[in-house]
Amino acid sequence: MKTKLTNMALVLVFAFSAGIWLKAQERHELPASKTGVIASSTADLRVGGTVLPKGDYQVRCDHKGSDHELVFRKVKRDSRGSESIRDEVARVKCRMEDTGKKTEKTTLYTTSEGSDIRKVTEILVRGESVRHLLD
Repeated sequence: MKTKLTNMALVLVFAFSAGIWLKAQERHELPASKTGVIASSTADLRVGGTVLPKGDYQVRCDHKGSDHELVFRKVKRDSRGSESIRDEVARVKCRMEDTGKKTEKTTLYTTSEGSDIRKVTEILVRGESVRHLLD
């Protein structure tokens, strides 16, 4: 865990020094499975009007005609690390923007809403070639 935090800190320092820091957003490259599991261990996440407590969540885009929604489901891990997808905990509309190439890692962009809450503004899901933008 300490190694992950150290690696995350190095990524953030590099991003800041390289001028990639846009609109006060922090780039979080999170470990994720093929199903798009996001692990938030340092802060609660605000997704639309819902605050998700620290933990693991699966995120998927649900397409209904021209509407696109991100669906968050709680993930529980057993002592062997196996994932078990639980009930839906949040659903929020998103806009999609083409990235031109498939995303290699699930990436979450957030802005700070105080010391314990991060507002999710954008999500890239591994294997998809779009970014999901939240208002």
